[in-house]
Order: sequence, then structure tokens, then C-alpha cells
Amino acid sequence: MPDLAMALSDQSIRLVGLGRWEEALTAITWAVEMYQGLAGRWPDVFATALDTARQTLAFIEDMGAE
Repeated sequence: MPDLAMALSDQSIRLVGLGRWEEALTAITWAVEMYQGLAGRWPDVFATALDTARQTLAFIEDMGAE
């Protein structure tokens, strides 16, 4: 699951570059949900990835709303 979460996070950034905000939001939302589960179980390993994904989610929400 960590690989899928990372792939979704990366994909969301690529989708932003293409102007596909709604799809980017879906991808990063899934990534955040996965990282939340992983960080809940292994916080030392996944806390940073969760924080980064949350920052990406906030960016996409802010920019996609414009």
C-alpha cells in the first residue's frame, strides 16, 4: 500500500500540471487516506509522507477552487 499511496500522490501532481484539478483532488485524497492508515500504524515511517500529502491536498483544494 505505501507504493500505491506514493504513486497516487505523484499522479496528483502530474494531473495538476495538466490542469485536471478534479482528478488530482481525487488522487491526493486517496493518498492521504492511505497514508493516514499507514501513519497510524507506523508513525515513525509514514508521518512525513502524510504531512506532505496533506500539504499537496491543501494546495490542490486552494488552487483548484480558483
